[in-house]
Amino acid sequence: MENISLNLAKPHMVLAKDIMRPNTSNQVPISRKGTKLTETLIKRLLDIGIQSLVVEEHPVCKKEENGLQEDLDKLEYRFKRLEGNRRMMKIKEIYKKLLIRSEKGEYERETDSVS
Repeated sequence: MENISLNLAKPHMVLAKDIMRPNTSNQVPISRKGTKLTETLIKRLLDIGIQSLVVEEHPVCKKEENGLQEDLDKLEYRFKRLEGNRRMMKIKEIYKKLLIRSEKGEYERETDSVS
């Protein structure tokens, strides 16, 4: 389970807890645990002032403060002692390309076409 900002919610995520209407004594849930999120539901929740929700097993990748260059530097550091291993260098290059693509927002499109 992960408590996330509603702004990070995506369709197909599943609620891990009921969502209650804010600032009311009415204890009837707006949406129940186990409900799969849709674009329409997310918009409706935003419209009524819901700030966050708890979803099941969908870790949200948050943009870190680290820039692409810092991520590439970390990659170089992690693979430095493996420079003589051609297979590991190939893996490093693949990972480097994925980092660059994900920074440009191209990673999701490629993985969608693989499914």
